[in-house]
Parts: sequence; structure tokens; C-alpha cells
Amino acid sequence: MLDIYTKQPITTRSQEHILLNALGGKVASRDLLDKTTNDVLGRTIDVALTEALHLPRTLLGALSADGQPPPPVRGMRTSDGESYNLLPDGFPELSKPSMRISEIEDMVTLEISARSMKEAKKLAARTLEKHGQSMQTLEKAVFQTPETLVPTVRRQVSFGPACWRAIAKHACNLLAFRARDLFSGRNSIRSASSF
Repeated sequence: MLDIYTKQPITTRSQEHILLNALGGKVASRDLLDKTTNDVLGRTIDVALTEALHLPRTLLGALSADGQPPPPVRGMRTSDGESYNLLPDGFPELSKPSMRISEIEDMVTLEISARSMKEAKKLAARTLEKHGQSMQTLEKAVFQTPETLVPTVRRQVSFGPACWRAIAKHACNLLAFRARDLFSGRNSIRSASSF
């Protein structure tokens, strides 16, 4: 059997998803590409398409064909430089916790940004310990936890030439999978009615 792109004999069979696994493609074939071709296309144009669709996939919480959720979109920045991760279904998460301490006269103010109350307490305990204070000091204090809205973050989605090549590749995969002779030009266009 010939590799559909190189037209060379397939020496090492390789599973090729007709549509990307990351985008939900469940149908695959071991008779389309040689492993070398699959590896090259996977590292280049398939990666470009997966990366270009990373943000929309994460916002939608779209599972891959094997049921895996999309990975978080990391390092999205707000206008003031705060870093957030975007979790599946569009849930924002602070990238890393932070704590600011300000001291005016006899009053100490702790401003903590954390992903959970447990993480905030752990961060506060570590910081207080460094200053020779115990967590009991903090527990006696009055907590004010104002509800903060998640700030606006911006991220651009763009499709470069590699993405368009990947889209064309997957259209070719589908045609070759369904009508290999038509794809390879060994049959007339009338064979398309066999779809």
C-alpha cells in the first residue's frame, strides 16, 4: 500500500486520525500514511492547528476523541499584568498565588490572591512564620474577603498557513479514507457517487 502523500510504499504503518484526536476525531486508519510522514505532519501542521484551536476548545470544554478535557490555556494576562489560566469550560484560575503586606503605624494589612481559601491560609501561615507570628494571630483578626470579579483578558486566535495546510490535510485524509482510488486519481470523478 502507498502513502497517500509521498506515493511511496508504507514501510512502517502508523495510525492516522482522519480528523485530529484533539478535536474529537475518533476514526483512524493504519493504511494512509507511513510513520515517517505521520511524524513530520504531526510535528508541524497538526500541531499548528491544535494550537490555533486551543482557546476555543478550552472555552467550550470540548473533549478529545479519547475523552480527555482540553489542557488549560496558561499565562493569559490582564491589562494590569495579573496572570490567569483558563480552565476547560472557560473557568479562570489565578496562575499563582501572591501576597502583599503593608504596614502603616501599628496596622498590618495582608492582601492575598489565591485559588482557594486553603491555599490562602497556607500562604499566610508561611508568611507569618517568616515574620515570627503564628496563624493564631491571623485567626483572631477580622477577615474581609471582598468578592472580586475576574478581570478581562484578551487572547487572539489566528490561522496561519500551517493551519490551512492541516485543514486541507484532514479533508484529504477523509477523501482518501472513503474513496482512496478517487483521491489517488485512479478512478473517474463519477466514482464520487459511491460516497
